[in-house]
Amino acid sequence: MKAKTLLIAAATLAVGAISSQAQVYSQNVVGYVNVTLTNGYNAITVPVDYDGTGTNNVVTSIIGTNLPTGSSVLTWNTALAGFSTANTFGPTSKNATPHWGTPTAIYNPGQGLFISITNKSATVTFVGTVLQGGLTNGYLTQAGYSLVGGQFPVQGGITTTYGFVPHNG
Repeated sequence: MKAKTLLIAAATLAVGAISSQAQVYSQNVVGYVNVTLTNGYNAITVPVDYDGTGTNNVVTSIIGTNLPTGSSVLTWNTALAGFSTANTFGPTSKNATPHWGTPTAIYNPGQGLFISITNKSATVTFVGTVLQGGLTNGYLTQAGYSLVGGQFPVQGGITTTYGFVPHNG
């Protein structure tokens, strides 16, 4: 009888050990970042990835629709060496409800943006997956001027936090 009890205890222990090793934990960190924008142009970067896929960072998901009418987003186009056409938020003659002029515009983590707010201040809440690991900002691989930022939220300066050492010129 003692042998049978011992075998049952060993089997239970083995099953417990196997099931504890089979547990899967997500390594995704989901969070939010509140960014307060003031009247005029605000230079920011997208601090999170909307859903962790890197493909669904459309303006309505990333920035939302709580900005004052007349607000706009400008992005730098390296190929044109200038700003892309502004994506403006507000009503139009065809639709009285405020909306984005280009609702499918995509703004990815690390991409620099200028958001212009008119006559007010506003807070944008970015919600999504916080990117982790050894990240390389693809916006820096292009020749010419770039408008970029960190791909994940971190407090501090560009030289103290990221170790950036500017060169003459």
